[in-house]
Amino acid sequence: MGEQDDVRAAVAYLRGLEEVNAERVALVGYSFGAAVAVRAAGADLRAFIAVSLPTMMPLAGVQIGCPALFVSGAEDEYSDADDLAEFVRGLGPQAELKLLPGLGHFWFGVEHDLPGIVAPFLKAHLGAPANV
Repeated sequence: MGEQDDVRAAVAYLRGLEEVNAERVALVGYSFGAAVAVRAAGADLRAFIAVSLPTMMPLAGVQIGCPALFVSGAEDEYSDADDLAEFVRGLGPQAELKLLPGLGHFWFGVEHDLPGIVAPFLKAHLGAPANV
C-alpha cells in the first residue's frame, strides 16, 4: 500500500536527520493515520501509538514488534471497543489499551487531555522526557 511506504520513508528520513537520535523514534497515528501506521510500524521503532484506530479497517495479520499504546473512546463511532480490545490482546504483552469512557472518535472538548495520556508511555519507552 502506498501510504505505508510513505510512512516508512518519513521515518527513514527522520532517522537521517542530524538532530534526531535514530535510536529513539516512535510512530503515532490518529484515525486513518493510525490504520496506516499500524501496518507500517517496524520492530526498529522504540514505541508506537494509535489514537482512535478504526476497527472497520482490515487489521488481520498485523504484528507490532515494539511497545504499543492504543487510545480510544469507549463510544468511538468507528472503533468497536470490544473488537479493539481483542485486537490489542492479540498483539501480546507489549501492547496496551486505554479506553476512555464516554468519548467518541473526534475527541471534541478533551483533545487537550491526550498529551497527558501518551506522555508517560513515551517517557517510559523513549527514555527521556516526552515533549508532546
